[in-house]
Amino acid sequence: MKYTKVIIILFLFFSCKTAIKRDTDIVQERKEIESVNVEEDNHKSNTEKDTLTKVENQKTLEFDVKEVMEEDMIGLSFNEEEKEVLKRYTYDVSGACYSCDIANIKFNHKEVILTNVCEDSEKRVFKIESIVKKEKTYEILFIQENQKVKLFIAKVEEVPIYSVQLDASFQEIDNFQINEFYMIKRDLKKLETHDCGEFEG
Repeated sequence: MKYTKVIIILFLFFSCKTAIKRDTDIVQERKEIESVNVEEDNHKSNTEKDTLTKVENQKTLEFDVKEVMEEDMIGLSFNEEEKEVLKRYTYDVSGACYSCDIANIKFNHKEVILTNVCEDSEKRVFKIESIVKKEKTYEILFIQENQKVKLFIAKVEEVPIYSVQLDASFQEIDNFQINEFYMIKRDLKKLETHDCGEFEG
């Protein structure tokens, strides 16, 4: 009888110990998952803050978003060492004439339309949720694969030239690279370098 009691006590002891260990492991696992989620959220939040800070730190001019509505906007290269505005910004010869991997942008009140610079038939269209003016910058919220993405557009030169920034939610697309600066197509001839020149692709 004594042996039976001892066996029962030992059985209960080890059962409790195993249960406690299992519960501890579950709690630890939950903490690890929560930690990962927090780190991911913080990373995303910090990236979005960086984008906003970059936009806010730029020299921006007052403008009406109607200026760019229904206009073909062409990606530009930027050379900060040039002092003359019309030389500082140039047609993106590398992306438009060699690699053909950049996107022209067009906005209307319903859609953001990306078009490959070399193939007009290659397009990506995204539905716009809202357009909000924040001081001198416009925030355009659109949907990419069920994900909300913020695009910030600001006027940075009187020429006019515009800055375009996308937040961390945007998923990059092959052959649709987004430039940092854009110009309306009909204004390109104002720039010293405004086309592919004699390049034959």
